[in-house]
Amino acid sequence: MKGAQTRFYTLDAMRGVAAFLVVLYHANRSVPLGYLAVDLFFSLSGFVLCAAYLEKLHSGLSFCEFALVRFIRLAPLMIAGAAIGLAINGGSLWTLLLVPTGDLALYPANIPLWSLLFELVASLAFAALYRFGKSAWLLLLSFGAAGFLVGVLSHGSSDLGWGWHTLAPGLARTAFSFCIGVALFAIFRRHPTRDVSWLSVLAITVPVIIMIVPSRMAVYDLAIVAFAFPAIIWLGVRYEVPFARAAAFIGGSSYALYAIHHPIVRMDLPLWLTIPATVILAVLLERYYDRPMRTLLTRLRQVRATASVTALSGHSA
Repeated sequence: MKGAQTRFYTLDAMRGVAAFLVVLYHANRSVPLGYLAVDLFFSLSGFVLCAAYLEKLHSGLSFCEFALVRFIRLAPLMIAGAAIGLAINGGSLWTLLLVPTGDLALYPANIPLWSLLFELVASLAFAALYRFGKSAWLLLLSFGAAGFLVGVLSHGSSDLGWGWHTLAPGLARTAFSFCIGVALFAIFRRHPTRDVSWLSVLAITVPVIIMIVPSRMAVYDLAIVAFAFPAIIWLGVRYEVPFARAAAFIGGSSYALYAIHHPIVRMDLPLWLTIPATVILAVLLERYYDRPMRTLLTRLRQVRATASVTALSGHSA
């Protein structure tokens, strides 16, 4: 899978809309089940990582190189989110190094950072397990499903992982949804048909309907994560949006929005001010901080790789 095939614009739009639903959830609970967006994010990550990196890993990309690439992708905005959280809420400077320091929440300065840490862990697990094939993924999926089931039934929802008391089921939550994304990609490789269609809008709008339903039943969360979200992602993979540029823009800003929103929208200020300000700041950070920082770090990585190759060649000579 090469070139344009690794870009899924409907999934971009899904990620952007889901990020905004999380903002509304944390702002005033106007999206009662906005926490389910995190499960959707993990499944999307499993799929997209497979599309972007599976062939590269099979072609020789090392675990360490992959880990560095993912760190470059995730770390700048994680650190920005930590800095904004500390500026607003105070806390330990260890948060800037992504070290969990809270007594209840892992990251009290900016609570959603927990899921970005778990995303990094899932990425590393992906690079470590891909070589073991289907059996390893089925095993991880099974353990994830079991832990997630127990966690949801015990705590009453899938809102797991943000605090120390739900750390273990939160890891299971991550593993389960991420493995679903990996499984969907395995199916897609065998049936890679894609069409541009307005049916793709269903993949963007149905999650909104799902998350605004004021359900508090654990079985609802389980059904959505295990069955509804995989079907919606498949729809988004199968049908591309006719508005690719807009989808790319929405998706491109979604990570920044997610990383920084919580401390801002939880300030004692009117939401008509904090929500638009957060969106604008996210767009600016993505364009003028995250992109340049990732470009710089990527160049440094390439310089390091070139220096290593040169040194090895010198020793061989």
